[in-house]
Amino acid sequence: MQKAPSNAKQISQTTFNMVTQMFGSCLLSYPFVCYKVGWVMAVILFVHSFVSMLVCMHYYIEACYYTRAISYKDLGVILLGKKFGVLLDVALVVSYYGFMTAYVIISSNGINNFALNYFKQTWNPYITKSVIAFGIMFPLSLLKSLKQISKISTVAGLIIFVFIFTVIVYFFIGVSNNGVLCTYDDGGISKSITSSYHAFPDKTSIMQFLWFVMYIPSTHSNFSAHPIVPRLLKELVGSYPQRKRLVKKSLYVSIFIGIIGFGSVGFMGAAMFGGDIKQSILKAFEPCKFVWINILSLFYAFVVIINFPLVLYPLKTSLVQTFGSQIETKKGYKMSILIDLIFTVLCLLLALFLETIVSIFGLFGSIAGFFYYFLMPIYCYIVNKKLHAQNIGLDDESVVPFEDELPIIQVQQNNAAQTFRPDGAAIEVAVEVTSDLGDNSRNDIVRVNNEAEKQNQKQTSVLPKVLDNPYKETPKDSKIIGITIICIYAAICIVGVVMNLQDVIDGFKTNK
Repeated sequence: MQKAPSNAKQISQTTFNMVTQMFGSCLLSYPFVCYKVGWVMAVILFVHSFVSMLVCMHYYIEACYYTRAISYKDLGVILLGKKFGVLLDVALVVSYYGFMTAYVIISSNGINNFALNYFKQTWNPYITKSVIAFGIMFPLSLLKSLKQISKISTVAGLIIFVFIFTVIVYFFIGVSNNGVLCTYDDGGISKSITSSYHAFPDKTSIMQFLWFVMYIPSTHSNFSAHPIVPRLLKELVGSYPQRKRLVKKSLYVSIFIGIIGFGSVGFMGAAMFGGDIKQSILKAFEPCKFVWINILSLFYAFVVIINFPLVLYPLKTSLVQTFGSQIETKKGYKMSILIDLIFTVLCLLLALFLETIVSIFGLFGSIAGFFYYFLMPIYCYIVNKKLHAQNIGLDDESVVPFEDELPIIQVQQNNAAQTFRPDGAAIEVAVEVTSDLGDNSRNDIVRVNNEAEKQNQKQTSVLPKVLDNPYKETPKDSKIIGITIICIYAAICIVGVVMNLQDVIDGFKTNK
């Protein structure tokens, strides 16, 4: 029998999956946000991000646990109905569209920069983006199995950690050089990149506050790992309560790593470049022409290229299921090809005319983030006590929460076998007993069956049931607090949409 993985191993694997969900293209843009709002408001934003995410994710995990939801959409359907489930799907599409557009922009910048510094070739960014989108990203998205790409993506996680360490090293290099990161020639004029970091931006108090508000949704999403939680609760090994504890421990470790990663890159990057900071910190390094940074930029380009099909796959799988098919079928695969094509075209169109990845993250984060990062998790807080009361049986350490996890016991007698499930049902099936089956082998079968029977006696099944509306019987205080918080974040997201939309429009004007 295969040995079950240890808790420590499951936590380490789960933590790695969550961290890779958190880090990525957002890490490159965070220094620009930290510098733009000033270090005082950046600290407040940073603290708010990981504290609010810890609180929201706690209640979100509890809701996924007690409803036995198998996806974020499934949780929305169970708690708020099918229409809200579809709304969550739309929010996911909008959010991922922003990320995938940024992948095209970042990969193009990395490859063009490498070609300029090492081959002295200036490539047209429009052509580069088109070749990347349709020559690499689209074909990779057509693969029916992403197992090989998934294995390569583990290397991507290592590249991200190398990048974080690199920013820290260059920050201290600049500090040791009296705050000067590098000196470069700009059209015959010698210029230097010197560290500086203001406490507040040179704007009116109202504008400072609006800048602070507009970046709350995008910075909040830095620590998000929502889609992976329901799958982990179903796939981790152990009793159901134990799985919840493993997910929470992994989340806490992931957020701690996120604090180190985003804090180091965000604040050190902002201070290191000062007014020379760009919307992508890799682009801010370009004037220095550091060999290592150029190589790292190329590696990071391939990281986001690989992430494109990995991000798109679960999204298109959900969309295919929404239209009543499965991606494994011939019809479903044809639908997935159409979805691949539409997403690639839309991402390329926006990437061709926009380079402001911070504005993209802010805009799409404000639109989709309200439903995905705020409304649903806060609603989970409102109904948490009722969900617990309705499903208190799930807290038993012997619970098997999903029917397909129930052990199947086979007892052989003569030329027949009986298959028993915990509900007592038995199905007789014919089996062959070969003449060369030795006594030792028969004893092994009996021993395995006895062990399975003992395990079966320790496990109970809690089959899915239709929940009563938990909101009706929720205490009034929880409703008032929850709804008030939802309204506050709704106002924040509206400000974020308006402000970031203005930045996007300005970005289009600048790029003309």
